[in-house]
This record gives sequence, structure tokens and C-alpha cells, in this order.
Amino acid sequence: MAPPLPVLPGLSVGGLPVQLRRSNRRTVGLRVTAQGLTVYAPERTEEARLRRFVEDKRAWAERHLQQLQQHQPDALPLIDGFALPYLGQALTLRAVPGLRRAQRVGTELYAPPEALSTALEAWYRAEALRLFAPITQHYAVQLNRGRPLTATRITNAAGRWGSCTAAGVVRLHWKLLLAPPEILNYVAAHEIAHLAELNHSPRYWAEVARLVPEYRTAERWLKEHGAALMQPWR
Repeated sequence: MAPPLPVLPGLSVGGLPVQLRRSNRRTVGLRVTAQGLTVYAPERTEEARLRRFVEDKRAWAERHLQQLQQHQPDALPLIDGFALPYLGQALTLRAVPGLRRAQRVGTELYAPPEALSTALEAWYRAEALRLFAPITQHYAVQLNRGRPLTATRITNAAGRWGSCTAAGVVRLHWKLLLAPPEILNYVAAHEIAHLAELNHSPRYWAEVARLVPEYRTAERWLKEHGAALMQPWR
């Protein structure tokens, strides 16, 4: 198996990590696919220069990425080497016969080829169970008013990233793990704010802004890229 491509740390376009392939070429190039971006660079090109190159191309790349994703089939085919988004990083899918469940090793995610989508969803759901509760608890403490947070649960509701009930139960979609961490944080804060205001009044949005001052940026990101994250796997 070919080793996974490294990524430019902390850099993403359209919520997807930017992979890097170095070779003996003389120029820097950029390839955009529906799964993300790959920068092609000479062996000794400084990382700072590559970051500037990506930023200069960001507007074009995001438009092109969005167009590609809009024309994707209803289900994304999972194959060995597929770049799986995970909180702004990339996990390389490795189909390994004989496995009973998916497991992560470094930047690779191993899964049984006979049931890739099922095994991957189970792994992401388990990660969501592990990660989401501390995040909602953090924002509940920051909110410090309204009804208490009684539980954090995982949802798979189509077209809905989260919900909050009058009983204080917050539900978050497991596919938020496919987005950058600031998007997950925004949705968590969005639902936690309902503990104080179970509506979308100006007072509610004031609570959201207090918890996540840059929430409008996250809202725009979800409007532009949310549909792509919701695409099923097969």
C-alpha cells in the first residue's frame, strides 16, 4: 500500500485538509477534487510559501470544490486510500480483510472491506460519543443560565445538525466530525443556547454570540458545505 500523503497542518479549504505531494518537479501546482486539495511542489519548497500559494488560490479552489461536490453522485464510493475528513484533518482509509471493526492507527483508519460504510459510521459514532459531551458541557458552563444540560446524544437525522429539548437533552449529528472543529463548536453552542432561550429570538442569538462571537462565519460555512457532508457513503 502506498503511504498516505502528508497534510499542511492547520490548513483546510472548504473544510477539507490540504494534502502535499513533493517530487523533483520545478513548479508548484494545485489539484482540486471533490474530496479535497493536493498541492504538488518541488522537494525543497518551504512550507510558508506553499501556504501562501494555497491562500492566493483559496477563492478559486473553494468555488471549484463546491461545483465538484454539487455534481457528485448521491453516495460517495469508499475505496482504499480515500481521504476521510476528521475535524479538519485527513484520515486515510485502509481496507484490511479480516478486521471486525474500524480502528485508527495514527493518520490511517483501518476497516473491513466487506462492510466499509457500516464500520466507518460505527467508528465515527463512537468518536462522537467520546467527544461531544465534554464540548456541550463546556458551553453549558459558559452559558450559566436557563435549564440544566441533562444529556448529550448522537443523532443521524437527515438535514439537521442538532437539537435541544425542553428537558435539556442536546443531540448533535455524528457527521459534524467531518467538519472543522470550529463548526462542531458552533453547532454545540447553538444548541446549548436553547437551554436559556428555547426559540430563535434576538435574546437567543445574543446568547449564541456570547458563546461563539464568530458564529456567522460558521453559519456561512455550513450553508456552503453542509450538503456535501451529508452525502451518504457506500
